[in-house]
Amino acid sequence: MITGNELKSHLRNNIKSLYPITLLIIFNVVLLNTCSLLGCYEVNLSNIFRMNLLCNACTDISYHIQVHQVKIYLFFGGYCLKKANSFIDQQIKNVSPVKSWD
Repeated sequence: MITGNELKSHLRNNIKSLYPITLLIIFNVVLLNTCSLLGCYEVNLSNIFRMNLLCNACTDISYHIQVHQVKIYLFFGGYCLKKANSFIDQQIKNVSPVKSWD
């Protein structure tokens, strides 16, 4: 079982992996608020015919941020699955040390 001290040391060692996720989320919130203030989500002729260049830039940047967010979330999910798999393997080896699955 993982104790509180082990969890704290693990979080301190892996806090740098949370920086990209936090940065992207903050940037996404700022971008969505800015696009909303510029009126990019309103239905009018300039948005329908894509004449507003700032709104075009907002849409393009939002798309690219979404692509990077999906990549980071998939990486984070794979990392968590790998850690869970190694934890389960370690627990199985602790229960039955006769079987070596190396």
